[in-house]
Amino acid sequence: MLSVRIYLGSSIQDGELLRVQVDWPGCSRDLRKREAAEEFDVRFLKFPVPYEHIIVLKDCAQAPKVRAIDATNFTSVPEGSDWHVSYSGTDVSIGDVRGVVLDLRR
Repeated sequence: MLSVRIYLGSSIQDGELLRVQVDWPGCSRDLRKREAAEEFDVRFLKFPVPYEHIIVLKDCAQAPKVRAIDATNFTSVPEGSDWHVSYSGTDVSIGDVRGVVLDLRR
């Protein structure tokens, strides 16, 4: 599992959007080898702000199975040789977790 922490300080202004993008592969050996599913989530610890989380599955011709973790507005679409999965929202509170579980196993 790869954990990334983003410290925003107090610089978030009303109307701003937090955008997180992960370009895969590079973090999940089990997902790449189609041996296990992988969770991609965002946890709001300080500022509940509007967000968009994008996971780019590089050189992945296969559509992943997607299971939402309280995520809304999610899409899963091919773009060239990659597969893009995204979700976004505005209704979050401190401590909330939003995300998706991706699975390439058949």
